Amino acid sequence: MSFIIEPLGRLFVALIDFTGSYGIAILLLTVIFRSITIPLSVKQMKSTQAMNEIAPERKKIEEKYKNDKEKQSKALMELYKEKKINPLAGCLPMLIQIPIFIAMFRVFQDPEIIVHTFDTVSTKFLGIDLAAGVNLEDAAKDIEGLAIPEGWNYVAARAEHARTLYILPLLAGLTTYLQTKLTMAGNAAQQQGGMAAMTTIMPIMIVFFSSSLPPALGLYWFAGNVFAIGQHYVIKKKKDSTKTAEGE
Repeated sequence: MSFIIEPLGRLFVALIDFTGSYGIAILLLTVIFRSITIPLSVKQMKSTQAMNEIAPERKKIEEKYKNDKEKQSKALMELYKEKKINPLAGCLPMLIQIPIFIAMFRVFQDPEIIVHTFDTVSTKFLGIDLAAGVNLEDAAKDIEGLAIPEGWNYVAARAEHARTLYILPLLAGLTTYLQTKLTMAGNAAQQQGGMAAMTTIMPIMIVFFSSSLPPALGLYWFAGNVFAIGQHYVIKKKKDSTKTAEGE
């Protein structure tokens, strides 16, 4: 994933230099990537609305073929094709975030970026050391010329990390749950089976990964979820206003 990681790392360093803050640079990076996915979010909401409109037809098919799941699935796929609906479109914005999440993990673990940050600003944000989980001492053995910042102590950094370990992961997990619920709200197809399980599985995964990685990743995911939730309500309000105007 170097084709994503390398430019992402350069952008992150540029934002750190521009803002003078490690945490604010992460927030800006989050806004940039979430803004790019706005068209997908709009498409997701349109897909949800379309699924709601065909709900009566879907229910008839499910009742007609309730004892034959194969025919039921085939009939539903034909219905979606006829109406030009992708039942999985609602999850697309979240799935797109996965490779970016992995790339962010690599960037936030990059010791050269962290050392560059130490040379200019602090990695602390709202009292939390966002780089606390990275061992610069081990990195210095592998990277020639990497100079560990004076006064940096890995043991102290890990101790601080332990004190604040679950703050950002829990916030990231909670907002992931809320965002997933909003994404699937009103979409009967997504509220069944494996898709419905994402409402529970995704938050648990995010809490697990965030708690075992540098807090920077938890901040990125939490901020992204807050952006997405706010975006959802803005788009919904705009669509409701348009409907009201058309009704008049």
